[in-house]
Amino acid sequence: MEGLKFSISRILIFFFFGIINFSLNAQIDYSKFNGAKAKANIVKEFPFANVYDYNFNSPDKDSLLVRQLKTNTAESALSTKFANEFSLNTKDSISFSVKLVSRMIVDLNNKKHYFISYKKSNSTSKEVIDFYVDENSKFITNVIASKEVDLFKSILKNSNAFMLFKFYSNSNNKKYSEINALKSQVKNEQDVLDIKKLDKVLKENKASLSKYLE
Repeated sequence: MEGLKFSISRILIFFFFGIINFSLNAQIDYSKFNGAKAKANIVKEFPFANVYDYNFNSPDKDSLLVRQLKTNTAESALSTKFANEFSLNTKDSISFSVKLVSRMIVDLNNKKHYFISYKKSNSTSKEVIDFYVDENSKFITNVIASKEVDLFKSILKNSNAFMLFKFYSNSNNKKYSEINALKSQVKNEQDVLDIKKLDKVLKENKASLSKYLE
């Protein structure tokens, strides 16, 4: 595969999503949740990109982390970040939890990156963390900033799989009039999502689009 060439204004990406509904009362095998794969390329080529919502349309099955997981997954790596907070939880009393919102998987510079958006129980804001898979198949927190990484984190922070699919879809649904009105601003002449334009639209229309994140 040809090496990646940086031209942020021309990065294009297709978004497909899978719906994941489950509870974290038991140990979850996150490695089975691979989602749908797709290629995205113009000057840059991403071998695949996918995104899905953990708790889509299932308020009774929110994906809550309440303890540190011991599996080799991005979700387990995230739980390790909050090991101290989880250690205070007991079977009968949960004082801290992390709600998993959405996950996006993208290949960047020959490494697979897992972007996870989440909310802590002691905060109302949504955060996004990026893990990459190293040569030993371990999930490592990415601490190196780049325009690409920042762009994907920003998109996931201001959207979810459901919203991205609605932007991607060529058909309009009158229930999502705000998204319908903005579609022309996030696609190129081939009717493909341009993620730089998408990020800009998501930020500028955050208030009107927020209802689709609820």
